[in-house]
Amino acid sequence: GGHEHFKEYCRWEIIKPRKEGNRKRCSGGALMTGPPGTGKTMIAWALAYEAGVNFLQVDLGKVFGGVVGETEKNMRKLIEAIEAAAPCIAFFDEVDSVLASGRSGGGDSGTSARMFNNLMTWLSDPGRQGKVVALMASNRPDLLDAALIRAGRIDVKIPMLPPVKGVNKGRWSILAAQTRKQKMVLSPELEATKDKAGQGLGQLLFDKKRIWTGAEIEQLLVSAYRRMTRQERKVDGKLDFTIQLDDWNHAFKVVVPNTRSVEKMINLALEHVDNFDYCPLDWIARAEELQAAMPDAA
Repeated sequence: GGHEHFKEYCRWEIIKPRKEGNRKRCSGGALMTGPPGTGKTMIAWALAYEAGVNFLQVDLGKVFGGVVGETEKNMRKLIEAIEAAAPCIAFFDEVDSVLASGRSGGGDSGTSARMFNNLMTWLSDPGRQGKVVALMASNRPDLLDAALIRAGRIDVKIPMLPPVKGVNKGRWSILAAQTRKQKMVLSPELEATKDKAGQGLGQLLFDKKRIWTGAEIEQLLVSAYRRMTRQERKVDGKLDFTIQLDDWNHAFKVVVPNTRSVEKMINLALEHVDNFDYCPLDWIARAEELQAAMPDAA
């Protein structure tokens, strides 16, 4: 649900060139930034499916070895494995947790720096264009070395953000997608409240005080479902697995979104936007304001 800006990027810069066999037009990759729980991993999976290519989820933390030279050897093996799986999407999740120090890592005899340089060399290789699309995800883009995410290695930095406060369309698209994913059924009485602020679904969809990520909306839906199962309601002698208005109201009372931390990560993502064509429309004004206030903007 949502992320139309990223879907548009994928359609025109990855899926269409791939299906037409136009390797030169295909994107080399993107950095997805934003708070956790906004669907970065899920949409990377979906992209591989839509493009008809393999999907590799890369854990750079497992590259490090305990013996001298082992890390470098593992890094070469990783790159060979990715290239052997081409055409593919290589998804590097939480890259800030491993590559935060970049080339300045110390205390490991330069192992981190050599691994970092090997990765940058591979990302710069024009031979992977149209074969391997490198998608990176980070909650803290400010910790990443600018050389790693510059144009030529990663084409664009795309914020993957939750809907802004009170925007019901974005939240409803996520909720509808989650309902389909979880194969849950909302009662007609509950679904009728989606256009009513302050009632049932409208409590979430029109909430102007808090930000809700996709993961938190899913948590809300699952909480309502679990309460429903505990009620053991029956219709014509059979258990009824329909989420009722009371189930939803209870879940909305007890599930609390992590708005404060999410706000901080949203701002970091918006500060790193480098192409407003691929920024969510509802967040562009804030991105422009944040970037204008940055010290190097003068």
